[in-house]
Amino acid sequence: MEKVYRFKSIFQSIQGEGILMGTWCWFLRFAGCNMVPKCNFCDVDWQLSKQDLIMTKEEIMTYLENNDDYNTKWLILTGGEPLLFLDDDLVDLLKTKYSISIETNGTIPLGSLIDKIDHIVMSPKVLPSKVKLEKCHTLKILYPFPLETGLINQQMDPVQWKNFPSDYKFVQPLDIPTIPIKDMTKMAITKVAQLGGDWRISVQLHKFLGIE
Repeated sequence: MEKVYRFKSIFQSIQGEGILMGTWCWFLRFAGCNMVPKCNFCDVDWQLSKQDLIMTKEEIMTYLENNDDYNTKWLILTGGEPLLFLDDDLVDLLKTKYSISIETNGTIPLGSLIDKIDHIVMSPKVLPSKVKLEKCHTLKILYPFPLETGLINQQMDPVQWKNFPSDYKFVQPLDIPTIPIKDMTKMAITKVAQLGGDWRISVQLHKFLGIE
């Protein structure tokens, strides 16, 4: 029986974060995550449901080709945690037409995929000693990091990640309903100024624009 993949949604939008900010992309949001219990700040509904899209790799490719009016170059594989499900067969097929970016929490190694993914983004939800990801192109630290996720209950600081192998380092404001995103962004900008060096701000442009 052919393998199937489960998604919460597949859609097109601009990438609002990191080095690809402003780029028109496909987003493939996998269902399921290994942060259990769910991180208390998570803004994604990754839990399995009857409404999930269940597709073979050929069906995924056909859907993308039949619904793309803009000659989209980039695919963003996100979740949940996409490395729970991603494999060489799917990546090899997608790469015949697209460049691939993956967004991961860093708890699963890339293994054989490490040289196939064009842009690896890690937004860690565990401390550096618990990370299994071998490297990333973009390191994205949420700030101020909350006191509780699915796996840890202590504060995380960008300084802890200064030596992790990455090409770009970003501080991204945490999005919580009780504080306006603009205020959180100002806090993150202050942190970037304090860090100096190669750290940058990731402003979550899509949330300022009110798009998915």
